[in-house]
Amino acid sequence: MHSATDNVEKRNGTVEVEEICLPYCIVVRLNFRNASLSFGFHMRIFTLILCFELKTTDSRSATVSVVKSILHSASLRLHSAESRNWTLFQPGRVCSRQPREMWSRTRFLLLAWTIVLLAGAPLSNGSQRPRLGGAVNIFSRYGYLSISMRVVPRNDTDTWIFREPTLDVFRNPTPVVVKQRQQAAVFDGDFHMEFCDNVRQLLQAYFRDFTFERLERPWRAFSASWSKAAIARHLGINSSFITGEHCYVLVRVARFRENQKLASAADSMILDEAVLRETENVTVGDTASVVRFIKHFGSHYIAAYVTGNSLYQVFVYTQQAYLRIKERLKTRGVADLSNIELSNYFSPWYAEHMGSIQAASGNRTVEAWAVERLRNQKLHGDGMLLKQLDSLLENEALLQLQLKTLAPIFKDPPRREWFLEVIDNYFKLWEVNM
Repeated sequence: MHSATDNVEKRNGTVEVEEICLPYCIVVRLNFRNASLSFGFHMRIFTLILCFELKTTDSRSATVSVVKSILHSASLRLHSAESRNWTLFQPGRVCSRQPREMWSRTRFLLLAWTIVLLAGAPLSNGSQRPRLGGAVNIFSRYGYLSISMRVVPRNDTDTWIFREPTLDVFRNPTPVVVKQRQQAAVFDGDFHMEFCDNVRQLLQAYFRDFTFERLERPWRAFSASWSKAAIARHLGINSSFITGEHCYVLVRVARFRENQKLASAADSMILDEAVLRETENVTVGDTASVVRFIKHFGSHYIAAYVTGNSLYQVFVYTQQAYLRIKERLKTRGVADLSNIELSNYFSPWYAEHMGSIQAASGNRTVEAWAVERLRNQKLHGDGMLLKQLDSLLENEALLQLQLKTLAPIFKDPPRREWFLEVIDNYFKLWEVNM
């Protein structure tokens, strides 16, 4: 990584412009320390990052010109005793440099131009949503995937859904064409409740729609690092009920917004040439060669995903009350129960603890609406409530994810089998050690 910093003397401080080179992107960071801008706004530290996706030589050179024109328009001149260069970093190639010149005095136009460009510039992570066919390294964050995938409520105001580092290994990942329904449903989603004998089954139920090929317990990829307090917080219950003495019922309603699935299998898609060459460097019997490949290109690719939002609530029972309800529903079914009987099962009459209603995205507006409107009303069968909830549950969380291994991209069968063997062994190690 190359960086260069130039300082310009200002009346009330300095303006630092730092250029940082990253793979396939230019990052220009401007730090204003105690600088008095022309429109009279004082700021201690202001950092601005421009990030452009650069996939061809033409787009890289074009981006350099755009950034230069921005700085030109802003009249920002950098004075330096030595010459400065624009630097673009390309993996496996020497950085190319071109002379640059910038003008003095920072003005409001710089901010205006930058905001306009940022609004239209594609982010390297695809607007922080899952990228169909993109490759990810499951091992890099095993047990901590809830950090980079929005699957449980978080204490933040960001709107990202998926920010796990993703690499495009296929040239033509084509999604399945979704047929339009003739009549729009009032609520396109899913409602279910699951009976869980213990905490392990509760976590399994919550992540039931997440499947990672060759991984027997995919929920562990998210929750292996969670403490009892974290489990309680994410599921909306008191930590004193995370014990082996209680049973649980998970009730959840999910609204699907974006449903994407690959139309082709990995072995029928066109592989990126650089990735194809690297597959030939994997040596059968050499674990390190597989680890290097996974580190650079990933272990799995995104075969399908569903985004949207969901509301869920966990009810905690003693084993005696839980078995009674479970047997009752098993023999008669939900449809044969009266509204009063069903309401009693999910009330303090039977439940030892009623968890808080939570949205998978952490949207407090949705949660407040649910607490107010669903306290004494049933959602099931109420078209008006379903219609209101439909408008509230927006595209804010990851609801389903299917990951498949990159094994099919290895054309040589022995290499393919060796890749899978290493994957299997590492999964077993992670499950034991986490």
